[in-house]
Parts: sequence; structure tokens; C-alpha cells
Amino acid sequence: TETGHILIVDDNEFNRDMLSRWLKRQGHTFVLAENGQQGLEIIDKTPDLDIILLDIMMPVMNGFQVLENLHANNILADIPVIVISAADDIEHIVRCVELGAEDYLFKPFNKVLLRARIEATLEKKHLRDQEKEHNRQIEEYNTRLETRVQEQVKEISSAQQATIAALAKISESRDVDTGKHIERVKEYCFQ
Repeated sequence: TETGHILIVDDNEFNRDMLSRWLKRQGHTFVLAENGQQGLEIIDKTPDLDIILLDIMMPVMNGFQVLENLHANNILADIPVIVISAADDIEHIVRCVELGAEDYLFKPFNKVLLRARIEATLEKKHLRDQEKEHNRQIEEYNTRLETRVQEQVKEISSAQQATIAALAKISESRDVDTGKHIERVKEYCFQ
């Protein structure tokens, strides 16, 4: 089982304590935030987060506002969010998913279901991270390849110019007008 670094954002101290103790038993590390604003501050300072467990109904900044902020800054692509909320109406669920939440669980949460969702989310995040790294390596390789191709094109061009210059000199030694004509064509071709 893969472990992760998880941010718990919930205004209820009992919920934070229960989740953190449960995560610790599962082998995860965690950071706690009492509201959405504090959660966003932690996200800015903690680039290695794997998952955010987010409550919706909180003072200062609610979960919807957190999701909106994350979505606006494209952070959601990197840090999946699992909403854990007592709000069980379909509008809340739909809005969270529309704002980019990976999953939505109801309070009180089922530990087996939460473990399964965290494991699946960590696996997906791990695969996305691998894909990003592969894409970065491909871009790096393409850049090096492009540079090498440009260098080879310059070498070929130089060789072509040298060949034409040599032909012009040979032709000039036999016929001055033909040699000068070849020189003018060379200049025209390599402008």
C-alpha cells in the first residue's frame, strides 16, 4: 500500500483529530488546517502534498471557495481533492465535482471506503506524476535532438558551400565567366 502526504482541511477539531489518527495508523503523513484560508496557505508552502481531504461547510473560507482557488491556479491538476462533508444533497456533490474534486464522501466517513478512495487517488496521482516526468524527459530529449539537427544542418550547409566554392575555382581556372557565374549562384542560394 502506497502512503502519502495529506492535508486535512476541516473546522471541526474532533474531525481533524479522528482523521489524523486514522491516517497515522495507515502510515500517511499529514498537515492540519482549521479553515479554507489556512489550507490554501499550507498548500502554497507545501509542494509535496499528495491529497487534500476537504470539508465544505467552514468559516472564513468554505470548501467551495478553496476548490475555486485551486482550480483558478491549476493546482488541482497536481493535488487531488477528496471532499468529506456532512452536506449530502446532490447540488453540493455536483458543484464539488464541477470545481475539480476527485471524490466526495459523506460524514461520518466509512473507514474502509476512505482507505480505498485514498489508495486509488494516490495511485492515480503517482501515474500522473510519472506521466509528467516522462513528458518532461521527452521535451528535454526533443530539445537536444533539435539542437543537434540544427548543428548538422549548419555542417551540411558549410560542406555544400565549400563544394560549390571548389567547383567555382575549378571552373574559373578553365573559364573565368563560368566560374564567376557559379560564385553568383552560390551567393544567391545561401543568402
